[in-house]
Amino acid sequence: MMARGWAVTAVAVVGVATLACGGFGEQTADVGHPQQFEEAGLVFGYPGNWTASSEIETNPSGEVLSVTVHSPGDALAIVQHYPENDVPTVDFAMQIMLETMTSAIEDGTAGTMKLAPPVVTSDTRVVAGQQRDVRVAKYTLAVLGVEVPHRMRIYGVDDVIVITNVADEDAMMVQPGFDQILDSLVVP
Repeated sequence: MMARGWAVTAVAVVGVATLACGGFGEQTADVGHPQQFEEAGLVFGYPGNWTASSEIETNPSGEVLSVTVHSPGDALAIVQHYPENDVPTVDFAMQIMLETMTSAIEDGTAGTMKLAPPVVTSDTRVVAGQQRDVRVAKYTLAVLGVEVPHRMRIYGVDDVIVITNVADEDAMMVQPGFDQILDSLVVP
């Protein structure tokens, strides 16, 4: 049941993660001029120089609202609102994301990219006024021999899963944007 709705997210993260080699002109998150996303009771702010798009996937459990927020470079945040009875755990979400990313890299890059085995750890963070579970995957993509460390974080917030992904070298420029999303998140 909980695997529904992950196809769109997994493809989006894999697409960005496999292209996110850093050094492609990442800009500092413009948190001083926030934009606001609001749909179906899900509300959050995001940097003025980032873009957001949403789509709704219908499955037997109901509708999954998936919002993808892109920085001007390669950083990515995905905010997904699930039906109450179909919310994945952060562990399941991380498992699916890593399996999908690994498969896409192995199957779709003709050996030009390699993914070092990810190391997943647990953490917590205050989101929407409460301490929440977070899973952090540290992984390295090697593109034509150039290794670029990345971090993917998955946050569980009631009926919402938030995924962030960024190359370590760009983290200082985009983390304020991720924080803006997490700190302003209002769940339905």
